[in-house]
Amino acid sequence: MLALGTKWGIGGTCVNVGCIPKKLMHQAALLGTAVKDARKYGWQIPESLSHD
Repeated sequence: MLALGTKWGIGGTCVNVGCIPKKLMHQAALLGTAVKDARKYGWQIPESLSHD
Protein backbone atom coordinates (compact mmCIF):
# COMPACT_ATOMS: atom_id res chain seq x y z
CA MET A 1 0.00 0.00 0.00
CA LEU A 2 1.25 3.50 -0.85
CA ALA A 3 1.04 6.05 1.96
CA LEU A 4 0.11 9.56 0.96
CA GLY A 5 1.68 12.55 2.61
CA THR A 6 4.03 12.39 5.56
CA LYS A 7 3.72 12.13 9.32
CA TRP A 8 2.69 15.82 9.15
CA GLY A 9 -0.16 15.05 6.74
CA ILE A 10 -0.63 15.95 3.12
CA GLY A 11 1.60 18.85 2.21
CA GLY A 12 4.43 17.78 4.46
CA THR A 13 6.41 19.67 7.03
CA CYS A 14 6.65 23.01 5.19
CA VAL A 15 2.91 23.54 4.77
CA ASN A 16 1.80 22.22 8.16
CA VAL A 17 4.47 23.12 10.72
CA GLY A 18 7.39 24.70 8.88
CA CYS A 19 7.74 27.50 6.34
CA ILE A 20 4.13 28.60 5.91
CA PRO A 21 3.20 28.95 9.62
CA LYS A 22 6.51 30.73 10.25
CA LYS A 23 5.83 33.20 7.45
CA LEU A 24 2.34 33.92 8.82
CA MET A 25 3.72 34.64 12.30
CA HIS A 26 6.47 36.82 10.80
CA GLN A 27 3.94 38.87 8.81
CA ALA A 28 1.75 39.29 11.91
CA ALA A 29 4.75 40.64 13.81
CA LEU A 30 5.59 43.03 10.97
CA LEU A 31 1.99 44.27 10.89
CA GLY A 32 2.04 44.89 14.64
CA THR A 33 5.21 46.94 14.30
CA ALA A 34 3.77 48.89 11.36
CA VAL A 35 0.62 49.76 13.31
CA LYS A 36 2.69 50.85 16.30
CA ASP A 37 4.91 53.04 14.09
CA ALA A 38 1.96 54.51 12.14
CA ARG A 39 1.37 57.26 14.73
CA LYS A 40 4.85 58.64 13.97
CA TYR A 41 3.71 59.24 10.40
CA GLY A 42 0.45 61.02 11.20
CA TRP A 43 -1.99 58.10 11.20
CA GLN A 44 -4.65 58.22 13.91
CA ILE A 45 -4.62 54.81 15.55
CA PRO A 46 -6.65 54.03 18.71
CA GLU A 47 -4.52 53.35 21.78
CA SER A 48 -6.13 49.95 22.29
CA LEU A 49 -6.61 47.65 19.31
CA SER A 50 -8.16 44.19 19.46
CA HIS A 51 -8.24 41.30 17.05
CA ASP A 52 -10.43 38.20 17.07
